[in-house]
Amino acid sequence: MAFEALKRQQAAAWGSAPFENVAAELANVHDHLVRELDPQPGETWLDVGTGTGAVASRAARAGAAVTGSDLAPALIETAKRLAAEEGLEITYEVGDAEELPYGNADFDVVSSSFGAIFAPDHKAVARELARVTRPGGRLGLTAWDPTGGGADFFKIMGRSGRRLPRASATLSTGGARTMRATCSAPTSSCASCTATTVTQEIQRRCGS
Repeated sequence: MAFEALKRQQAAAWGSAPFENVAAELANVHDHLVRELDPQPGETWLDVGTGTGAVASRAARAGAAVTGSDLAPALIETAKRLAAEEGLEITYEVGDAEELPYGNADFDVVSSSFGAIFAPDHKAVARELARVTRPGGRLGLTAWDPTGGGADFFKIMGRSGRRLPRASATLSTGGARTMRATCSAPTSSCASCTATTVTQEIQRRCGS
């Protein structure tokens, strides 16, 4: 299946059910990611693959100026509704992690919790995440560990011909992994990505 067709299929699938119910089960992972990235008041924060806004909401509560981007329009609409119900000012936009509609070094912090890892072109995602993170900024990802609690799921994914990348450091629970990087390389360097997985490229370009 071509990448564009796969992404259309993914957008429809992720938006076909109340994902906010699943997000609640991942609260400990989201808490961990946001705590590691340490949001500060006024910092610009981009959450890629935001889903229904679980990470974006946590960052906004800490005072960050947050933008959430997701491939699935239905998830973005739910995220907007949940933010409005809580009185949070978050900009939510439909967007493709492989071609983010933002400028170079636009964000102090970039996050993605079980989002960017599902994009089919890992090289493109790595390039984009690094590109929009300012030099000296912070970038954090979470990914399912195919050797942990989600192993059966990954076996199914493997039979479909897709492989998902691993991140660097294991979380204490949930069969998940997380990675935090400080992007100290110049933006032009971050933009010329050559590795084949999101996490390997971020580690190589930005340091772990």
